[in-house]
Amino acid sequence: MSYLELNLDPFISLWRELDTSVSNPLNLLGYVESSYTGGISFTYKPDIPLFSEISTIKKLTNSRINIRITPDKDILKKVLDLAPDVITICNPENKYSTIDLPSKRISNIIGEAQKNKLPIIPRIVPDIKQLKYVYKLKCSEAELATNRLSKAASKTKFNTILNHLTKCYKVAQKNNLRISFGGNLDKRLILALNSVTSPEFYSMGRYLLSFAMIKGIDNVLEDTVETILK
Repeated sequence: MSYLELNLDPFISLWRELDTSVSNPLNLLGYVESSYTGGISFTYKPDIPLFSEISTIKKLTNSRINIRITPDKDILKKVLDLAPDVITICNPENKYSTIDLPSKRISNIIGEAQKNKLPIIPRIVPDIKQLKYVYKLKCSEAELATNRLSKAASKTKFNTILNHLTKCYKVAQKNNLRISFGGNLDKRLILALNSVTSPEFYSMGRYLLSFAMIKGIDNVLEDTVETILK
């Protein structure tokens, strides 16, 4: 069974600019629970007041809390104190915010998180070699970037990328490595991925924000969860 992960980053960006109720992360939590959204995620930034509300967030939701971090030991230490359910390690300096393996710095960060019994999820490009490194690092889950699939300019290109994602997914499954997807996902991509895979989470943010302005956040969350469960 797959779940929706609500990526709060675009909502937080809008909230900081306009301070609207639809983008206030704390206001969204009630909708998250009522729509059976399985997870929420956001990128660690020390200047965001949200992080002083982590204890409140934990009381308001049963969803998995996933904090995204850059490959920085100091940031990891701060996030460990917040005690989320999982951490996703990504690199905004790279295209699609993926990390590159092998990397001694990233291996050390993953090892430190694991030493503290906190699951850590590498965000990587869909690549068999990258998956092998994730497996060697004893991670239990990886997030595959789906950005290239969203940018496919033709049906042939789309199917080629989809087939490659499917191959990566199957290799991961054989090695007991759970897979989540994230990167410019929308309803069309979810239906295509659902036909060939069954990931842990679909991480979505911008799509949900854009349609929340039209349909309302409650309706778009329920609609997206229904699409994932089809």
